[in-house]
Amino acid sequence: MATYFEQQADSIEVDSSWLCDALLNLQASSPGPVNVEQLFEVDGLFRKDSLYKQMALARDCVMALRDLTAIKEYSSATVLEHLISVELFLFGGLDTQRGDDLLLNNCIPRIHLARHGEGCKLIRYFKKGDSVRSLGFWISPQVLTEQFGLDINAVSEQLRPIFADDRNMAATLPLPEHMRNIVGDMLSMHYQGQRADIYLRARFNELVCHILDYCEDPGHVLIENSRLNRRKRQAMEKTISILDKEFASPLSLAKLADRAGMSLRALANTFQENFSVSISDYLTRRRMDEARKLLREGALSVMEVAMTVGYDNQSSFGRAYKRYFNRTPKDDRGTVTKTG
Repeated sequence: MATYFEQQADSIEVDSSWLCDALLNLQASSPGPVNVEQLFEVDGLFRKDSLYKQMALARDCVMALRDLTAIKEYSSATVLEHLISVELFLFGGLDTQRGDDLLLNNCIPRIHLARHGEGCKLIRYFKKGDSVRSLGFWISPQVLTEQFGLDINAVSEQLRPIFADDRNMAATLPLPEHMRNIVGDMLSMHYQGQRADIYLRARFNELVCHILDYCEDPGHVLIENSRLNRRKRQAMEKTISILDKEFASPLSLAKLADRAGMSLRALANTFQENFSVSISDYLTRRRMDEARKLLREGALSVMEVAMTVGYDNQSSFGRAYKRYFNRTPKDDRGTVTKTG
């Protein structure tokens, strides 16, 4: 499949190991994050008050801080193999291609979690006027296991393949409030040099611990870290549980509100305010992630997958899948078997 960005003239392509080495060399003489335009000897890509810096935190771990507005079209490509990437978006976004998967910017606060297998290339495309406030990092599973105590068996069934299988896959999750606050603090910090290095490493370690807790029990973490009274907290916990377990069922908002013990308007507003995503968007994410997993395994037909994830017919499922992934269900069917 041709890349979505291959026609872009202004682009930079690097290998992850080269980038990590370059950052480590620069940080050895000048601690703290490195300006991206300085790193690649380019300028004029972003508005002058923009922040776009990268920092190597370990041999197999690089973090990027972004609070920027693009003033011209620009793309960057990084070859990432055998790594996990995490993007936490507070505001805005950018179009991203990972292997054959295209993730279009929807401007919703979110976490994008991905596994990069053999030969995977991560491409980011900045359109003129795009604004994004985010933190991203890529890290090896070995670092997560040895330095952060990752127990793959403790990860939720929904997300476990990302940590366990060395092949391209991804999931999108709501961004909890406590993680939004940490990322916001990191983007707004005023330290320079060695103090910036110390501060960012400390907050990064804290953030990764929260992310691993989240991956073990997404619904519980969302609820426990929200500013809800006891009644609303219990209602949200029940709502998340229903959506995660019954996403393939024909769920109406009215019935969901009744089961959660809230009015329809209160349920919709509380969910949106606390999880930064609507109920329908959350449900679509769960259905699409499950559908792509089943399609790639290749054991079920497209129609069988559609019915399994809650669609009445193949046509409506195909349209929804195309809108979400910018590719058809047939494009993805059996790709795990074909690629090994």
